[in-house]
Amino acid sequence: MLQVAGWVSFLGLPASLALQMEKRRELSFWGVVTAGLIGTVVSLLVVAAAPTLANGDGRIATGIRVAAVLLLLTGIGNIGDQLALLRGAVVVFNLMRAATLVLPSVAILILAAFGALTLTSAFLATLTGQSITVLIGCAYTLRNSRGLSRTGVPWNLSLKLWITTVFDSVGGRGDQVALTMLTSAPVVGVYAIAVTCTTAASGVASSLAQASFAQFVRAAGGADEPSLRRLMLVVASCTLAAGAGILAVVALFGEHIFGTDFSGLPPVVAVLLLAAVLQDVWRVRAVRESVRERAGSLAVASAVGLAVMVLVIAVLAANEAVSAVSMAFAFTTMCAVRLLTHLALMRYAR
Repeated sequence: MLQVAGWVSFLGLPASLALQMEKRRELSFWGVVTAGLIGTVVSLLVVAAAPTLANGDGRIATGIRVAAVLLLLTGIGNIGDQLALLRGAVVVFNLMRAATLVLPSVAILILAAFGALTLTSAFLATLTGQSITVLIGCAYTLRNSRGLSRTGVPWNLSLKLWITTVFDSVGGRGDQVALTMLTSAPVVGVYAIAVTCTTAASGVASSLAQASFAQFVRAAGGADEPSLRRLMLVVASCTLAAGAGILAVVALFGEHIFGTDFSGLPPVVAVLLLAAVLQDVWRVRAVRESVRERAGSLAVASAVGLAVMVLVIAVLAANEAVSAVSMAFAFTTMCAVRLLTHLALMRYAR
């Protein structure tokens, strides 16, 4: 809940405010205040909805209420996160990532070694890491907001970026939700492992996309702008190379690693690998258009892609043809349509 709310609740303000700060040395005071107010409202809503979200489990409801407090500062922390990306502040950005991804894992291993690992201690370790990330983001935002000119709230860009994020978030998880609703747990298990494998293949590509934020900011409008096509080719090649290795391991040793229940894993991984390539290329283009503050085509393309995936899933369900492989094809179709729609809109604009 904390992650989903942090992704979709702040109406795209963190990214657009960070662009204001880096590109024009301006900042909307009311934009920052609005991000804080949204965090407060969302936090209260999550606390109120905790019993429903926890499906009646008192322990989970308590955890949701405790974690919801962090949403008060998440919006402002996200501004710092985006600003670190735009400035290429690798140390700050990696500190925020490490606090969320590395610190909790290390703490949990230590707790397990000393026999102190419980649901509560694991939860607190994870929450501590997320709290550190948000606080670093807030500190970075406040530190870099001094001396900036005041300006209005960039609602036009914010809402376009927000719509894109919402559609991409739903599309990125909608296939798994639909598969859970329409098939059995073993099928979902195969698909989840395949998603994990292809996500691992995109690691280098994701890093390159994140690093390109600062490059595009520095080069925007200049003759030395990085070659978008070259970057897209490098990103796609990295994902294909890593994915081919992972696919070979899954095909040769998948049953030994995961068990005979996962014998159908290789074709699902193969299809999702194509989707991963399309997603990584989309990510690079999304970075470039966001930095250029031309996010309208991104929002439209995301909406069209999601609509097509929903249509394909509906057809599969009507024909009782939903499986891990067919769902992978539905997701890949969404990625392809989204990218092609964006390219068509950009060509039409030119």
